[in-house]
Amino acid sequence: VDEPVLRGLYQPDLWPKDQAFPDRHRLALPPDLAPGRYRLDLGLYYSGQPEQRLPVEGKDYFPLVSLSVGETTQQPTPGTPADITFGGQLFLLGYDLDCDQGQASHVTPPATCHVNLYWQAVRPMDRDYTVFVHLLDVGGATVTQHDAPPGEAFFPTSTWLPGEQVFDPHRLALPADMPPGDYTVLVGVYHPATAERLQAVDGDGLSLGDAVPLVTVEVGAESP
Repeated sequence: VDEPVLRGLYQPDLWPKDQAFPDRHRLALPPDLAPGRYRLDLGLYYSGQPEQRLPVEGKDYFPLVSLSVGETTQQPTPGTPADITFGGQLFLLGYDLDCDQGQASHVTPPATCHVNLYWQAVRPMDRDYTVFVHLLDVGGATVTQHDAPPGEAFFPTSTWLPGEQVFDPHRLALPADMPPGDYTVLVGVYHPATAERLQAVDGDGLSLGDAVPLVTVEVGAESP
């Protein structure tokens, strides 16, 4: 819907400084709208110039919130439960680990390991966060990694509703020349604009730092 601010009854250049006004709009959803997850965006442009939107945070729109419409499919259940909260905002329900060469506990490179994370929003977030998944060797060096917004970039964390659950897949590419040994999957959350990481706590409120080891992967050829 495209409508004048405040229905055109009170022009913005006449507003008192720092005064806030409720601006109500009504969206009618089509009866044949397919069930699923949608995002509500807000944008502004000068009257008669819809092709020239005002910039906001590097874009020409601002994502307000994500919405679930109709009956959606049930969220999958993590194979391994977790009880970790990042920054009091993102709750890690659990994870799955699956590798295409060997088993999750013993991998023969080159291979791709799929780390599936299951998140739940604790409260509204005013930032769009990115999740990192690192694979570390015994010395703590990062061998491979995957950084991406949790779930989908189309639904940034600033649009999540409290209690909303999000499936978040990541892929780790294991190079062929990886030395045999034990490797650790490490997970964390950060704000890309500032590189600030969220601090994590377990279910008892104990600090886990800004990166949490989830599981150990044994890499190397199978024993005869």
